[in-house]
Amino acid sequence: MRWMVLADIHHGENKWELLVQAAKAHKPDLVAVAGDLLPKDQGTLAQVAYLPGLRAYAEAINAAGAELVLILGNDDNRDIGCFTSGYRPADLPHTRLI
Repeated sequence: MRWMVLADIHHGENKWELLVQAAKAHKPDLVAVAGDLLPKDQGTLAQVAYLPGLRAYAEAINAAGAELVLILGNDDNRDIGCFTSGYRPADLPHTRLI
């Protein structure tokens, strides 16, 4: 099994785009992003506003053939409704949030 593991992306679009490119090129079975997925120090509204972008990157990684595991970090607001342990969106069956 091939894994790609990284952390502290902090909503950097260029970092997510590089991750998608790497997933397409290296074809891992699993991609794990270990914490700090969302904008830092910009509040809950900025984090909620970023979710559609995060979803698009998740879809692209899944389309590259990889399972995606997103692990919330200390800067990610756990009070956002979809951020519950084991969350798996029905329409993104290859993505899990823990």
